[in-house]
Amino acid sequence: MANPVSSEQELLAVETRKLEERGYTVYRGSSDLVPGLLRSFGPDAVAVGRDPKYVIEVIREGSGAEDRLKELRRQIAKLPGWELRVVLDRGARAPELREASAEQIDESIRSARKVFLSGETAAGLLLAWGIFEALSRKLVPGEFQRPQTPGRLIQKLTSEGYLSPGDERLLRKLAKVRNAVIHGELSEIADSADVGNFLNVIDALRKRLERSGGSESLSGR
Repeated sequence: MANPVSSEQELLAVETRKLEERGYTVYRGSSDLVPGLLRSFGPDAVAVGRDPKYVIEVIREGSGAEDRLKELRRQIAKLPGWELRVVLDRGARAPELREASAEQIDESIRSARKVFLSGETAAGLLLAWGIFEALSRKLVPGEFQRPQTPGRLIQKLTSEGYLSPGDERLLRKLAKVRNAVIHGELSEIADSADVGNFLNVIDALRKRLERSGGSESLSGR
């Protein structure tokens, strides 16, 4: 049986990813951005940055939360520009992602640089992002076994000290391009210098992993 807490967190991560791809910024848990009328409810998240703004609630099927939702809707109706967004938790869990080997990561880094240097900036960015996610799972074991939003990956690695404030700003900028491209907004163009700097960040993370003793030796790089 799925762990209810894990299931809720995974559903919230998926919903966050969907909203971030539409241009929203999502804040989980308690936040100063939660309207005063709603703070006593402790909503699971809020999404801001576009209209309408959302209060997000993950509700487990059969939990008897109808009264809570009814009251939330009543209070939100008093707040112009806000809507309730309900995510229904049926207890399903996303499959765990396999961890890449150091050899696979190193080969992918070489491939990403070749693609980038050939002038395929968007393709280089998407491959680089996949490497970034693979490295994240090795740098912070047990944290990213299932698909994550770009925002959460960046936030977690920054809080753990793996990314500098400058790295964080760069990756948040590139995350918007990445989200646009994978959803067919092909007019969105990544800055070549930014993608080159992203690859440098990936090299630095790979070296951090090597120094930490948390993976195999660098393979032929």
